[in-house]
Amino acid sequence: LVVSNPDGQQFTLNGALTLNQVVAAQLQSATIDVVDGAIRLDYVLFDREPGERIRLSRSVQTESFWMVLENDLVPQSEGDDHYTYTDSDVEPGKKYFYKLDVVEDDGTARELHRGSAAVPAGELTLSQNFPNPFNPTTTISFYLPDRLKVRLEVFDVSGRLVTRLGEGIYQPGPHDVTWNGTDANGSPVSSGVYVYRLTAGNRTMSKKMILLK
Repeated sequence: LVVSNPDGQQFTLNGALTLNQVVAAQLQSATIDVVDGAIRLDYVLFDREPGERIRLSRSVQTESFWMVLENDLVPQSEGDDHYTYTDSDVEPGKKYFYKLDVVEDDGTARELHRGSAAVPAGELTLSQNFPNPFNPTTTISFYLPDRLKVRLEVFDVSGRLVTRLGEGIYQPGPHDVTWNGTDANGSPVSSGVYVYRLTAGNRTMSKKMILLK
């Protein structure tokens, strides 16, 4: 430390002052991918200071209505600079926006990264019931790429309606419906081959199943 008086004289005080450089957390890299229908976020940070929190938020709009997913994101292991988060609460055909902030002890937030990812819409599918053959119950699964009006019905081989398992507006994504081998009145049906038919929007799909007793 050098001290100067009004006369221009200078005095040096050795060891009178110690300077500590404080560097806040910085972003080294960021990756946002869609993996198995979920969105995976990977971040690499450096120079994170004690007391700093890493906050991850999501929005379905570009610039507003941020919802906090993780208020204090932790690294994969102690002393590591790699941070990951898997967002499984997403819907096919939608785009999601993400924002990574570093939050100081006083609550001040500083944005580190902003990015987005879109989940593919997929295709309408009707899966084979399981188990098949079955007794006494079986599960019918189907996947909707969009929000659609749906009707799921069971017919006998002569084309007569046996029962309706579901009808209404269904959200996009996977759905499972169980049939217990009864008709619309709740009476058990006989062994044999049955056809289940899915009507979703203007498309119809059907498959056969076997009830054994």
